[in-house]
Amino acid sequence: MFRLDILQNQWLLVAMALGLALVLAISLAFLAIWRPRGGAPPPRAVPWIVVVVLAATAAFAVTYVALAAVNPPTW
Repeated sequence: MFRLDILQNQWLLVAMALGLALVLAISLAFLAIWRPRGGAPPPRAVPWIVVVVLAATAAFAVTYVALAAVNPPTW
């Protein structure tokens, strides 16, 4: 049977992962562009938006699995 809610959640995770990859690529590109030319390189830090997106994705995954375990499908 066609379960639209499962497909919507899978596409949501794919969209969040691709958005995270895009944010990471843009952040690293800006870091490379605006890095000082001389001297010691600055320490690499993960941008806060990447941490927020990863935490939100992990929270969504844990919540979804917990709800799916409590309410199993009846097919």
